[in-house]
Amino acid sequence: MYVRELIRTHIPTASPEMSLQEVLDIMDIHQLVLVPIVRHDGTLLGTFGEENIERLLKEPSDTSAQQNDIALLINRDIPVLKEESSVEEAIGYVQRHGCHRLVVVDDKGKVVGLVSIVDIYRAKLGEKNARE
Repeated sequence: MYVRELIRTHIPTASPEMSLQEVLDIMDIHQLVLVPIVRHDGTLLGTFGEENIERLLKEPSDTSAQQNDIALLINRDIPVLKEESSVEEAIGYVQRHGCHRLVVVDDKGKVVGLVSIVDIYRAKLGEKNARE
């Protein structure tokens, strides 16, 4: 089984020019814990999620301008999966990086969706049940 069979597509993304408030609104409206931040061509620049919010709560900045600039707050060094990745590869990413959600990109680096550890576990459980 491949990641392309598990991904949640049509997820909202944000641009690096957006404000923190705009990204928080996207998270709230769509009930997301992670938003991919993409360049104008749709390629992944980074992510903003609950761990970023936790960091902001622990280390409040003195300047609201810095907090308002989403490009300064995003995670840029993030693990991504390709659509052709196997479920086993996805499990390895989760184990190595401790991620609960992974961004899935196509061959050009454009975001195509997200996959969660719940999606991955369900797939693995389905494979196990199919063998029994």
